[in-house]
Amino acid sequence: MLLFEAGVSSSSSSSGLENQIFQYIDLHQNEFIQTLKEWVAVESDSIQPRLRQEVTRMVELAADRLRALGATVGLVKLGSHKLPDGQSLLLPPLILAELGKDPQKPTVCFYGHVDVQPAKKEDGWKTDPYTLTETDGLYIVIILAQVFVCKTDMPVNLKFIIEGMEEAGSLGLEELIKKENQLFFSDVDYIVISDNLWLSNRKPALTYGTRGNLCFSVEVQCGERDLHSGSFGGIIHEPMTDLIALLDSLVDTSGRILIPGVYDDVASLMEEEKKLYEAIEFDLEEHKNNSGVKKFLYDTKEEVLMHLWRYPSLSIHGIEGAFHEPGIKTVIPARVIGKFSIRQVPHMDISIGERQVIQYLEDVFSKRNSPNKLKVSVPISAMPWVADINSPLYTAARRAIKTVFGQDPEMIRDGSTIPIAQTFQNITRKSVMMLPIGAADDGEHSQNEKISRLKFKKRHQHVSCYHQTVLVFVISFMSLTTAVSVPSDQIFQYIEEHQNEYVQRLKDWVAIESNSNDPAERHLVTNMMLLAEERIRKLGGTAEMVDLGMHELPNGNKISLPPVILANIVKDQKKPMVCFYGHMDVQPAKIEDEWSTEPYKMTEKDSNLYGRGASDDKGQVLAVLNAIEALQKHELPVNVKILLEGMEEIGSIGLNMLVEQRNSTFFSDVDYIVVTDTAWLSNKPGITYGTRGNCHFFVEV
Repeated sequence: MLLFEAGVSSSSSSSGLENQIFQYIDLHQNEFIQTLKEWVAVESDSIQPRLRQEVTRMVELAADRLRALGATVGLVKLGSHKLPDGQSLLLPPLILAELGKDPQKPTVCFYGHVDVQPAKKEDGWKTDPYTLTETDGLYIVIILAQVFVCKTDMPVNLKFIIEGMEEAGSLGLEELIKKENQLFFSDVDYIVISDNLWLSNRKPALTYGTRGNLCFSVEVQCGERDLHSGSFGGIIHEPMTDLIALLDSLVDTSGRILIPGVYDDVASLMEEEKKLYEAIEFDLEEHKNNSGVKKFLYDTKEEVLMHLWRYPSLSIHGIEGAFHEPGIKTVIPARVIGKFSIRQVPHMDISIGERQVIQYLEDVFSKRNSPNKLKVSVPISAMPWVADINSPLYTAARRAIKTVFGQDPEMIRDGSTIPIAQTFQNITRKSVMMLPIGAADDGEHSQNEKISRLKFKKRHQHVSCYHQTVLVFVISFMSLTTAVSVPSDQIFQYIEEHQNEYVQRLKDWVAIESNSNDPAERHLVTNMMLLAEERIRKLGGTAEMVDLGMHELPNGNKISLPPVILANIVKDQKKPMVCFYGHMDVQPAKIEDEWSTEPYKMTEKDSNLYGRGASDDKGQVLAVLNAIEALQKHELPVNVKILLEGMEEIGSIGLNMLVEQRNSTFFSDVDYIVVTDTAWLSNKPGITYGTRGNCHFFVEV
């Protein structure tokens, strides 16, 4: 929250507020961790339909947290969407919350999500993924501490938008943003997204760009039932053989995409841009060690960063329909579906890329003379995003990071895709910033996902990385209009006193399997949204649950989308309006996928907190809510709105339309939009100002 402290305070008053904030954080740190532990315990996996109720419960928890901070919270129903099997499933609600309505202050809107990717102990987790665990001085934390609640005037108004379907594509979120653009977002000045990572483990970063994504499903089918390989092997065209041939034709051994025309619209590398990569502090060897791989495709820092940020890439994710259990099953599957995606970069057109891929696969398949049926579909697509790094929002964030960490952040892009950033930017026309809070090895979407609790010395006191994140937000808020002095210890004290409470909250949220990818678990995403809405209301916010309706699954069935939350916390016409975006859904997670702990049971072990959604995005949404709680007693320096969705992990279905619909209402007073969903590039702090787009493909034969 320190992000906008200078926006309403003089240097001396700012210093006094910071002292109270640090003390508050120190006093409540254990409470914060307890809340996080409770949130992580909720298996809010938005991918799996059977866990949809858990996602909804997670949304309700987040809403409760916001209400406790005094925010006005609205739980927005998003309707339903259709599953691949034809069934319809309700989408979890979305949180729109507001804290502060001072017209003299800017309004910052934070986006977050409380759903997680699927996680199971068998997936390779060292701890139960839904039990928060501490390991080696590291711990899962909440996006922001409950900083602004501690007895002072908030420098900005805050808004929150929290969803529960981010991991499943943010179903219904775009439609809600459109709907609320002139309502919830009307007074928002800035939007902040906290949903990515630093480039390293040591230096903070600000993200200014992400890649897009184009996802494909490739289905090959030979009949209506599986066949025995002893009876039919060698006499039929096997779907798996066809599919493997198709997938093998996509890239060469150097990783270059073989589809004609893919690179046609990629911008040429200019000397000035090349120098930017040379200046970035990035330990290639450390990055390789963190990944656990032996060798990268490229040998230099510049080549690796360019192929993560400015060049497209193609990744094969899995095959559905094939036997994958331990042991041997000599069956010939009748139908298999390969799944891959292309991470797109600026200037690449999604529709053109879709046509290029489908035509290429059909050409390759025709040359095999197979009688099997081929079906290629595109279930999810998202555009790349790039921000203006010279905007007031990024300027304030850089100043805040320098104040808290004692060093300038790296200005980085992110190779992943965060669709909501471009959606916010296109629909609301607000300044959008991506503020990473995690280190490069935090493992978003992977086994043993975590967030650091490493200590650093600040004014002769040990302060956790969690505290640093809170301070970055507070200073950045206040830096919008005035100078910022060195923070003191009062906020830290509050966080220390409440971290167990925060961990417990996260544990509860992690326990909800709000997997938006699995239609059977869609109700859990909705449950997660309801939890988020409840948390917002406990903070005194108002929240509307926006119904996004239904969406059609690949099998033709329709299922309800989880609702989107549009929330308001505080409304002061003198303060700027910040809208926070988040999502409550998660990626699928199973312990069989090499999780060392149960992914939906947050586990605390040796100073690490493990659980699906701990860092993406439930922990980050909780951090925002906790920061608001901590600073409310000082009076929030900004107005706050919150947009939470439950379909982010599968493309934020319906969200773009919602943002457009609400552009002149909910978003009309929004000054800033915050999305925290990226990471540092190295151990040096960074601010993300752009991302690549992404287009996922399903290939059906």
